[in-house]
Amino acid sequence: VEQRQPLQGTLYWSESPIRLTVDGPVHVGYGATTGPLVVEVDAVHADLVGRDLVSGEGEFHLRGLVPPSLTAGVSVREVRGDLWGRVVLKQRVVNGTLHVPSMMTVKQFQQGRVAMSSATIEVAAPIPVRCALESGQCTAGPGTLRIGAQGIRSAGYDVTLAEGTVTLQSAESVGSSWTAQGGIDLAGVRVEPLPVTIPPSAWQVRFTANQAGLKAEARGDLPGREGVVTAKVAQSFGGGEGSARLVLGPLQFDSGANSLQKWLPGLPVSFDLTAGRITASTDLVWTSSRSKDSTSVVLQPGKITIQADQLSAAVQGMAIQGINTTLDFDLQGFEQVRSSQPAVVNVAVIQTGVLLTNVSVIADLQWLLSDLWPVLDLKDIQAGLFGGSVTSPGLHLDLAKPPYRLVLSLRRLDLAKLLSLEQQKGLQGTGLLNGTIPLTVTAKGVSVKDGTVEAEAPGGVIRYHPSPESAVLLTDADSSVKLVAQALSNFQYTVLRVGVQYAEDGVLQLAAQLEGRNPDMKKSPPIHFNVNVQENIPALLQSLRLVQDIEESLQSKVQRR
Repeated sequence: VEQRQPLQGTLYWSESPIRLTVDGPVHVGYGATTGPLVVEVDAVHADLVGRDLVSGEGEFHLRGLVPPSLTAGVSVREVRGDLWGRVVLKQRVVNGTLHVPSMMTVKQFQQGRVAMSSATIEVAAPIPVRCALESGQCTAGPGTLRIGAQGIRSAGYDVTLAEGTVTLQSAESVGSSWTAQGGIDLAGVRVEPLPVTIPPSAWQVRFTANQAGLKAEARGDLPGREGVVTAKVAQSFGGGEGSARLVLGPLQFDSGANSLQKWLPGLPVSFDLTAGRITASTDLVWTSSRSKDSTSVVLQPGKITIQADQLSAAVQGMAIQGINTTLDFDLQGFEQVRSSQPAVVNVAVIQTGVLLTNVSVIADLQWLLSDLWPVLDLKDIQAGLFGGSVTSPGLHLDLAKPPYRLVLSLRRLDLAKLLSLEQQKGLQGTGLLNGTIPLTVTAKGVSVKDGTVEAEAPGGVIRYHPSPESAVLLTDADSSVKLVAQALSNFQYTVLRVGVQYAEDGVLQLAAQLEGRNPDMKKSPPIHFNVNVQENIPALLQSLRLVQDIEESLQSKVQRR
């Protein structure tokens, strides 16, 4: 206790009990200057009645390490404070104010799968505190704190925070009971590494808490997108049990400002969502397991649901429309996510250059969260194609272990619709095609080995009427070329067989056999055509150009003459 300036006071002897008033200042210090905890108080006024201090006023400064007893149950290396404030005692009521620049620092925090190297909490605006000594009731707030954190790691991900604010609306305590209300606002939150780059997010949390536990509601926003994620959280302080419900969306997409590319600019340009809606939700429950030195969080099995309604996507140049599905997953702690049951995925249209309609597939997913990508089993694939159907038993897709193999079975494809895709004027055809296309997918691309397409018996008709330009060339053609053109004017085929080879570099090789005759050419014997076609193309189904090559072959023969 140090008196640095003269004191003034009045002693009232005639009163009973005796009353004394003192005007300071008096400096009271506790702890060595270099010690772990230093408390300094500058009292400027005090009133004593008998042995009781009935009023007083002064300023305080606390700095140093918070005693370990106050951080029991929390795994942290140290908590250091530097607090300034003013205290006024009057009529057994203490009114205090925590001033700027009061702050707390925390180092090496660990709670379950969440770790943080350091954090700071600064008083951004004075926080009033009031305590009634007789009743033991204390209140605090409103007030504002700034928070900063470095080296955050949660569930294997690095989290960075640009800035944060804690708003204390009110707090009250009586004895061992207490309540608090307020909010937390976080800006510039980044999570890395993720499969895609997500812009910095902002989070708003509103909470109520008491000695039993905490309840909070949270909302996560992306730039220009509010309410991307919402959450409700409950945490018990006694046993450590907690629960949360997280909801993503609903996210509504369109081809303009609300496309996924506009939401997440870091996405590969080959992928986008341009229509429809996605909603996802999960319910989580956890418990705490405490040891002597730390507390860990044990996540109980939970559920995840993802729903897509009329979703449209652009993937590697393909247009996919009308995706509808509901996917249910089981969450096994922090280790694994797997489908609760196989889910049916329906797609109205897939446009790859040819039109796939009424696509359906049964999907089953397993994901070890320690792996970057999940493992996906696609079964019972079905789609409409050229008036017929394409089916496949399925595909086992493990992105970490290529290649992937898929066998497509073609059934009763309408040749007329296939030829219309080529948009070759003067060419028509009838017949139904069946076939098998074995696909292999590697990191280099898609390949087909020994695919076959064949017409159903009894065959069909191909009619070729050359364009005016080709007709002029045919007038000067030799007799064999004219014979081919005449035969194709009304060619009734009994055999139409195509062998398909497709390389990863985009080279398609078609070996076509066509057998039949033109009934208008009564003296002509049956004709066999063998045509080999090679094309460099971006996708197999966009490159059925056999008919165009026949026409170009006829023209080139004439021109060589």
